[in-house]
Amino acid sequence: MNDIKINKIYISNYNFERTPLYETFLKNAQKNEIPIFIIGAGDSEKLGNTMQLDVLYPYYKMKFFDINDNHGSLVLHITSKNTSILLTGDIGIIDETILLQQNIDLKSDILKIGHHGSKYSSTENFLKAVNPEIAILSYGENNLYGHPHTETIERLQNQNITFYETAKQGTITVLIDKNGYTVEGMYTK
Repeated sequence: MNDIKINKIYISNYNFERTPLYETFLKNAQKNEIPIFIIGAGDSEKLGNTMQLDVLYPYYKMKFFDINDNHGSLVLHITSKNTSILLTGDIGIIDETILLQQNIDLKSDILKIGHHGSKYSSTENFLKAVNPEIAILSYGENNLYGHPHTETIERLQNQNITFYETAKQGTITVLIDKNGYTVEGMYTK
């Protein structure tokens, strides 16, 4: 927030635990005069003249029996004329199952894999429903959690989904234009 220009911040309507890190986030946004908007499933916004953002999850007033803040991850569907992207945050199996039960059209050209490739996300049924051409795995090399897990990589390979990994290719940029999209990584190991 201190280094790049941010016009607004969208956060989930989920009732997050008020940790010191979360409080610091809120203070930094206020210090930098960045407005924060609370959003949930059903909300949408135009992004410029050609793109649409639709919030698919979490639903307003959802309650869970565990205290896993990952349930509050925003699931965003971004569409342009020729390209669609599904951003899944840190959702896991429970959240994917809820989305699948809603009979929402999840089909997307590009999928940001949930929870850094955890074995508890990106289930076979979810991947089939999204049916992406490509997937992006965001994780750090040699991370403490062992992400991405072998099970997740195997599910991607079994469905012939091309995937990109930040630990191997650096920052991954998807450029969208009137003809579709291109994917760029900063480096390849």
